[in-house]
Amino acid sequence: MLRDAATDALARGVPVGAGGSRLLRGSDGEHQLLEAEAGIYVGCKRVERLMKPKA
Repeated sequence: MLRDAATDALARGVPVGAGGSRLLRGSDGEHQLLEAEAGIYVGCKRVERLMKPKA
């Protein structure tokens, strides 16, 4: 599963590994999506509010 995710990311042009870090490349949409999903997974209410679609 991880191998498939990395392969898909590379195909989309997303830098992976140490070269994909914020320190070297800055913030990316992939970083923000991962943080949002992780926040929802652990039950962070602030992230849940931020991710709700605005009506």
